[in-house]
Amino acid sequence: MTIRDLVIKRLETNPLASSIEWLTYPHGTVHRETASWQDIAGQACRLAQVLRTSSRGPGERAVIMLPTSRAYWLSFIACTLGGVIAVPLFAPTPAKSDRSRVDAILHSCKPRFILTNQTSLAEAGTYVGHDTLILDAEALMGEPSDDTDIQRCLASAGERPDDILYLQYTSGSTSRPSGAMITHSAFEFNVRQSCAGLDITPDNRVVSWLPIHHDMGLIFALGLGVMVGLPTTCMSPESFLRRPSRWIRELDCPEPAITGSPNFAYEYVLQRGVGKDYDDLDLSRIHWLLNGSEPVRPSTIQKFEEALAPYGLPAGSVRPSFGMAEATVFVSCTSRLKVHAASRDGLSEGYLKPPRNKTDSVDLVSCGPIAEGTEYQVVNPTTLETLPQERVGELWLRGPNIAQGYWQDNDHTEQAFQSLPEDNGGPWLRTGDLVMMIDDDLHIVGRLKAMLIIDGRNQYSEDLEHTVQQVDPRIRPGRVAVVSHDTGETEVPLIIAERRSLTEEDDNKLSSLIRSALTTHHGLTSAIVALVPPGFIPLTTSGKIQRPLARDKWYACEAENPRALSAQTLQFR
Repeated sequence: MTIRDLVIKRLETNPLASSIEWLTYPHGTVHRETASWQDIAGQACRLAQVLRTSSRGPGERAVIMLPTSRAYWLSFIACTLGGVIAVPLFAPTPAKSDRSRVDAILHSCKPRFILTNQTSLAEAGTYVGHDTLILDAEALMGEPSDDTDIQRCLASAGERPDDILYLQYTSGSTSRPSGAMITHSAFEFNVRQSCAGLDITPDNRVVSWLPIHHDMGLIFALGLGVMVGLPTTCMSPESFLRRPSRWIRELDCPEPAITGSPNFAYEYVLQRGVGKDYDDLDLSRIHWLLNGSEPVRPSTIQKFEEALAPYGLPAGSVRPSFGMAEATVFVSCTSRLKVHAASRDGLSEGYLKPPRNKTDSVDLVSCGPIAEGTEYQVVNPTTLETLPQERVGELWLRGPNIAQGYWQDNDHTEQAFQSLPEDNGGPWLRTGDLVMMIDDDLHIVGRLKAMLIIDGRNQYSEDLEHTVQQVDPRIRPGRVAVVSHDTGETEVPLIIAERRSLTEEDDNKLSSLIRSALTTHHGLTSAIVALVPPGFIPLTTSGKIQRPLARDKWYACEAENPRALSAQTLQFR
C-alpha cells in the first residue's frame, strides 16, 4: 500500500474529519490550526501537479527545506503524489555546521527540486545547482484544489509499493550522512510493526514536537496519522524548547495520548521545572511516552515519572525503545522500564557478569523484544560468529522494514546491507550497534565505531560520556563528547565537555573531578580533558552529539590558538 492508497482511503472514510492540528504561539498564546483530509489532499495535490509537470522523469528527488509545520507535512505527501522521491531536511540556516551537512546531502541526492517558503528562499538559493528548481511550497499549495482536481491527481499517481518513498539521511554522528532508501512498503510495514509493538489503538491521539525531517518525528507525525488515521497534534521543536510545558500540557486531552522523544527532552522538562504551568493538569489518560533515538537513562525516567505523578501520570508510562533510519525507524520497545546491573569489566570482555562493586556497575536498559516480522542475530563483528544470549556483539537485522541500501553509495551499501549469513537466507543489515540480548530483550551497549580500546580493554564512548555527565551540574546536560586521540605513542580518550561559565580555578577543580570519576569507574589512567564553552560541541538536527566534528573543532581551535583552551585542558597519567 502506498501513501496515495492511504490518502484515498482517508477521503473515502471520513474526508471532513479533523485530521491534524498545528500549534503556533504568536505572542506566547496558543493558536490552533486544524485541517481535514479533504483540505490536506486538496493542497497536496496542487503542489503535486507542479512537481509532476516540472519533473524530467521517474525517480527525481525533492529536498524539503522547511521548518516543522503543516506545510512540511503537506509537502511530503505532495512528493509522493507528484511522483518524486522526498528528501526530508531542515529549514536552511547560515550556520557553518548546517551548511556542511546540507552540502553533503545535496551532493549525494542531486535534487531536481528544493521545496521551501518565502522566508527561506534566499538562503535556499545558495544551495542551488544548475538544474535545481527552488519552489515556494507554501505559495504553490495555496487554496485546496476542488474534488475534480484531487481525483485527477490521485488517478495519475502511479507509484508502486516497492518504489522509493523517501531518502532518510542518517544523523552523521559518527560518519558522513548517507541516504537510506525507504520504500512505500517498508514504511507501511514498519508503521504496522509500531502499532503492534506499541499497542496503539484507534482512539489514541498523537502529540509531537519532533522535527518531521527526523525519522522518529516522521513516523509519529505522518505514519501514524496517515496509515492509522490517528488525530495528530504537532508543534515545532522551537516551541517546545522555548517552553517544554507546552508539550506536556497537550498530553492532557480527551483521547489516550501517545508521544515520543529522545532522553534529553525528558531531562529538559525537569531542568525547566514543574511549576505553575502544570496547574490543573490531568495526565491520567496518557497511554505512553516513548524514550528513544539516543541512550536511555533510567534515572531520567524515574525522576520524570516521580515529578509528574502528582498530575496523574501513570507509573511506567515512559517506555524505552530502539530504532534506526536503516530499519525505517522502529525496531523494539519495552512495556516498562527494566534495568540490569552489569559489570563494566565483564562488558569489556564481551560477557554479562554481576558487578563486583558499585564502581564496576553499569546500567543496561531493556529496549524490549525485536519487533515481530524483523529477524535478528547478534554477531561477533570480527569473526562473524553468531553469539548467544548475554554476549556482546553487533546487531544484524533482516526484514521487510529494512532500507534498500544507501542512495548512490555502493561501497557503503555493500558494507552495511549485504552481509551474508551461513543460512543463505538473504543479506543482513549490519547496524553498527553493540548489543546484548537478555531474556530475548534488546540491550544497547554502545556503537561499534564509538568503541575505544584503551590499555587492551573496550571502553564505550556513551558509557564514558554518562560518567562525566554525572560529575557535576556545571557540566551542561547532553553536551559531552568522548573520542579517541592518538598521542603518537598510544590511544587515549579525549573528553570534550561543555561547562557553564567558570573561572580558571573552577575549571581546574572540575577537571580533577572528571579525572577521579574516570579512574574510579573505568580504571583509566590517561586521558585528555577539554572543558569548552557552551555551544562548542556540534549537534545533529535531532540533537545528537557529532563526535568526529567535535574532535575536529577542538583540534582546529588548539592549532589556531593553543592558549585558547589550555586552561581547560588537563592530561593525567
